[in-house]
Amino acid sequence: SVFGGINKRLRGIGIASVFSAYIICFYYNVIISWAIVYFIAAFISPLPWSANNPDFEWKCNKDEMTPAQQFFEIDVIRFKDDNCKDYADGDPSQFSVPAFFATLFVWLTCFLAVFKGVHSSSYLVWFTVPVPLVFIVVMVINNLSLEGAGNGIDKYLNGTPGMEIPSSVWADAVGQIFFSIGVCMGIMTSYGSYNPLKKPIIMDNLVICLSNSTVSFVCGFAVWAIVGFLEAKNSLAKSKTSSAGLAFIAYPTAVDMMKWSNLWAFMLGMTLFLLGVDSAFSMVEATATVLADLKTLQHVPRSFIAFMICFAGFLFSVPFCTNWGFVLFDVIDHYLCTYLLFLCGIFQCFGCGWGFDVEETLQRSPQHALSLKYLSFSFWTYLLIVGLIFVLLEEVPVGIAVLAAGILLFCLLPSFLLSKLPFPQWYAQICMCGVRRLAYS
Repeated sequence: SVFGGINKRLRGIGIASVFSAYIICFYYNVIISWAIVYFIAAFISPLPWSANNPDFEWKCNKDEMTPAQQFFEIDVIRFKDDNCKDYADGDPSQFSVPAFFATLFVWLTCFLAVFKGVHSSSYLVWFTVPVPLVFIVVMVINNLSLEGAGNGIDKYLNGTPGMEIPSSVWADAVGQIFFSIGVCMGIMTSYGSYNPLKKPIIMDNLVICLSNSTVSFVCGFAVWAIVGFLEAKNSLAKSKTSSAGLAFIAYPTAVDMMKWSNLWAFMLGMTLFLLGVDSAFSMVEATATVLADLKTLQHVPRSFIAFMICFAGFLFSVPFCTNWGFVLFDVIDHYLCTYLLFLCGIFQCFGCGWGFDVEETLQRSPQHALSLKYLSFSFWTYLLIVGLIFVLLEEVPVGIAVLAAGILLFCLLPSFLLSKLPFPQWYAQICMCGVRRLAYS
């Protein structure tokens, strides 16, 4: 309804944002379920993946992987069978029972958090937000005292000398920021709808973004200290420092080498669960709010809407609990989290920057209409042509310079001249049409 209020043709942007977040929950809640498996395993001494556990049975080549990797790939996600063979297309499906019941628990938690709207989730966040922050600080302090932690921190802050960063990393980084803050998913819109109409939002947005990046930066010290520790111990897990391998292979391997390993495994599982479930029930809350606001569902109890959303989400999560679910997860996560959210962000910016207040501006005067129409047409035409040419030529830095200069000379300057307005008035009413009023809301 927010983007539909800007222009009825933009309603699809809001729908795409909300339901892409809901689809992300299908596999994201399964990742949280893996954290629950590790949390429960922390109460078993020695740990199930511990080299000191007499019940641990090697099924894979111990010269090629650590016990933690075998535990994760065979016992948790079933990507490997009991003979340590990777899943291949055509293999019979196998089911991870621990992940299945943990996923059920995660969706149940989401239901309890959203069935009364923000009235129920607002109580949960008093526990799910501060507790993992305390655990993170404790883990950072402990990990910085480990052997080789300094080398890991040096890599974290200064990078690896001579290492080239592929361009895909930046796309993944954008997707991660979108995901961690919750923008372009309908979450902020959903929660923002409960604010007073005239409430200032700029400071709230600033606090959310800065606190998110600060926590991520601090977490980096805990993670990279572990990387340095594994390298100092020359562990096979030192190469498992990306994607799910970092949290569920590398970190548990390091935990097994520490004193009080069960305590650190408990903190790891609890922190991952609490940080993850916050995002999960926020995305479910956004979907529930959108459905509850529909005219056709206004008489349906919100608790029933929340139940149906969570029940359907659980059913769609079940395939990710199979041995081929990890492959499905990797494909969907790459295209949905990286590209779809990025596109939703672009379209949302387009809706706000080029759709909001347009009708009012066009009706101000013929000069306003001519200037705004020229600016819109020239900007997008020039952007598409120049962007396409320089991306194909793989000369992105040069393309950015050409784009910036061309927008100034061929778009902004002619638009200003056509408007016949003083510069401050042109800037406020045409150049910043829509976004200026949003920024001052």
